[in-house]
Amino acid sequence: QAIKMRQPNPLPVEHYYSHFLSLVKDLLDCNIEQASYEDKLREMFGVNSYVAFTLDKLITHIVRQSHTLATDTSCNQIKNLYLKHRLPAEQVAVSLPVPPG
Repeated sequence: QAIKMRQPNPLPVEHYYSHFLSLVKDLLDCNIEQASYEDKLREMFGVNSYVAFTLDKLITHIVRQSHTLATDTSCNQIKNLYLKHRLPAEQVAVSLPVPPG
């Protein structure tokens, strides 16, 4: 079988961003698989799509870390200690070193 040329993407360029956001949302909601997500991005952005391949991983890690910060007992204890012992804003401004200039 002969190798076929890739068909042009029927989606207008003006709609790429909104379609990209929709793909990320679908991937995070597990409505599409990683391979399908990457294929669709490759259709839109060509070889430059590799940057967007890691966006879902970044979002997943941010959500996971945020969840840990919000629910972990030791994180809450550290936050409470910080809030209890932090300096008032005017003392923080005075205690910061002045950059050379």
